[in-house]
Amino acid sequence: PNSVRMLMQLAALRDYQRQDVEAENVYKQILSADPNNVLANNNLAWLLAMREGGNRQKALELIEAAIKYRGPVAEFLDTRATVHMSLGKAKAAITDLKEAISATEDNKNMYFNLAQAYLMADDFSEAKRALAMAQQLGLTETDLHPREWEAYRNLLRRLGFDDSSRKG
Repeated sequence: PNSVRMLMQLAALRDYQRQDVEAENVYKQILSADPNNVLANNNLAWLLAMREGGNRQKALELIEAAIKYRGPVAEFLDTRATVHMSLGKAKAAITDLKEAISATEDNKNMYFNLAQAYLMADDFSEAKRALAMAQQLGLTETDLHPREWEAYRNLLRRLGFDDSSRKG
């Protein structure tokens, strides 16, 4: 398949299936044909940040390129925050997430990421507040990517939340 839309769907499917090499290769195929495809940049950056042994520095370069090309779109800031967290940079992640949250109403997943960033920064009260906001907005485990489910469960446990709301 050579259609960019089909390739994007194939890459997303491979990501959900945890076929990381295949997903990465499809995103690279898209980017070789269209280096300014900001969605491919964004998605590949997130994949590299989230996967075991992913190239975090390359992830940062990819998401920076998307932001440079399209501007600080909330979804891109959210991805950059994920990359920052993968690099151990909690404060940078918090800054990006606050900006992303203020720029969109569809932000329950961003509050989840913010809770993770605050926890990484050892700010338990802000982490609890961010997670409570995510849940108030209706966040459940099934709203997240499968790669995030374990982190969600750990966050609930570490912050003392009841995890009966795990499954949507």
